[in-house]
Amino acid sequence: EFSYFHVNEDHSLPKEAYEKAEVIIIHSKNITHLGYIIDAIKHRKHVLCEKPLVPVLDKEGNPTDIYLKCLEEIVETTKGDLILMDAEHYSYKKASVIFYENLNEILKDENNKTRKIKSIEGSLVEIDNPYKWRTLAVLSRENQTGLLGDTMVHLLSFISNLRGKATPIYREYSQFEGRCEDKEVKYDVDTYDYVDYEIENVNKDFFTEDAKAYLTVAKFADKAGREDKKEMKFVLDDDSEVVLDFKEGSVIKTKNGITEHYHEKNIVSSNEYVNILNHFYNAMSNNHKPLTSFYNSLLTLRAIYESYKIGQKVEFYN
Repeated sequence: EFSYFHVNEDHSLPKEAYEKAEVIIIHSKNITHLGYIIDAIKHRKHVLCEKPLVPVLDKEGNPTDIYLKCLEEIVETTKGDLILMDAEHYSYKKASVIFYENLNEILKDENNKTRKIKSIEGSLVEIDNPYKWRTLAVLSRENQTGLLGDTMVHLLSFISNLRGKATPIYREYSQFEGRCEDKEVKYDVDTYDYVDYEIENVNKDFFTEDAKAYLTVAKFADKAGREDKKEMKFVLDDDSEVVLDFKEGSVIKTKNGITEHYHEKNIVSSNEYVNILNHFYNAMSNNHKPLTSFYNSLLTLRAIYESYKIGQKVEFYN
């Protein structure tokens, strides 16, 4: 049962909302998330929040971790009986669910030895309309969100979900500007990013000591003469490759020309938002930490903040 209430001007909900709700679902503007999160936790409610949990840019487009530090402190001091989950949806696409369900088998070689991930290549390169009002509203300094915060979160979440810490060592970026008939548009935040990351294990051992990630995100790829591409490739330390194709919903492992296809172990919806709600419900019912917990997402946001602190501007669009 869902209930709707008018929100307060300070990004909180009226008292009667908390009296009737067990869960607060936040899908407001990015810059308003933190207020609702703080208020919901104060009232001891489970939280499901749209990504990114908080912005890491200020209104001038400069990197800031003021919101991030506040959220980190809140999560660190929150008792463990609350389910705090990021609705980052690529982690719940069909290919992703298959990958996580079969992870133990994927990491085993032909001798049943557990392998580690030594590199990741990820691409979310999209064909989009640069003049679409929603895209203009989301990717803007007013919304305090560039493409790292809007889209790179999806690729970095795979590292965070596996308890890895990504540290940027190289970044290049571009901002789209162009003209279509009588319309001219210039984005004031990044709309293309390529970043190299070093990966460090946090409290699991999924990655080699010298693991790296090479991640690309781009909007309006056709303006640069590129086709859309949405996939992740994990290379293991025995040189086997595991490819997640988000468009096909497939997971395929290849080594020495031999391929293995993985399939879902449980019913998986083709709609990732259905999978998000099911996962959130199961986490509450069984009182276990969700895959995209706030704790994991903080690792992602910290990596994005650090990424915005480096980089060189390049010409991506012709």
